[in-house]
Amino acid sequence: TWQVAEQYDLHPLAEKAKCKALMEFNLVKNTNSINYLNVRELHSYLGNTLLHCDNEIDVFETGIRWWYEYYRKTCETESLEEKEKKNFETKHLLVILRCLD
Repeated sequence: TWQVAEQYDLHPLAEKAKCKALMEFNLVKNTNSINYLNVRELHSYLGNTLLHCDNEIDVFETGIRWWYEYYRKTCETESLEEKEKKNFETKHLLVILRCLD
């Protein structure tokens, strides 16, 4: 809801949905909705200082699950050379690590 509301410039709805998603991280982390985010959206969510998490391991595990699924989908749909795959892995993994507090 947060991402769709931002796309349609529904700012009040986007802010409320974002707050709800940040407060309910323990529920959201176990859903597939995380996998629909791109790397920018993932960083915006997991790196947010208002994210309500029990510990940073949950944030790390959620980011790694996203990375695995995103990377797997990319490899299935695109033919990349090994060098580009390694660059993709490193670049996105560093974004995930920057989300940790």
